[in-house]
Amino acid sequence: MQESHKQTIEEEREELPILSNAAIRDELSFQLGSKAIYEITNDGHIIIDHKYYDQAEYLLYRVSIWKPLPVFVINCSDLKEQLQNELEHLKNCDSRLFDKTVTEAIQSLMESVNQRYYHVSGAAFKVLWRFED
Repeated sequence: MQESHKQTIEEEREELPILSNAAIRDELSFQLGSKAIYEITNDGHIIIDHKYYDQAEYLLYRVSIWKPLPVFVINCSDLKEQLQNELEHLKNCDSRLFDKTVTEAIQSLMESVNQRYYHVSGAAFKVLWRFED
């Protein structure tokens, strides 16, 4: 009887989120900020493309002048499976908190590009994003 009770608790635990909302936001910021692609040229130079940091920089300087607003695109395949699961769980439980968490992660990345411009331009209030497969 105890073993079946233990099994039920473990099953329930698998359904609960492991990370807090702040931890999900921080992990998303980290994974986006650290995603890099590199290329070694024929002459031995290394070219590094920080995929999401570069996208954040590109959008930061355009978000105040472009109509319609540019969209920050996140490829699901660039995120670790655990984070994808956490985000999916958060989205299913509280879609408004999910939107807030993802927006804050992107805002953090944009702020790291140029803190002063980010705050002066009002870019924080103009962040649009979407996930793609």
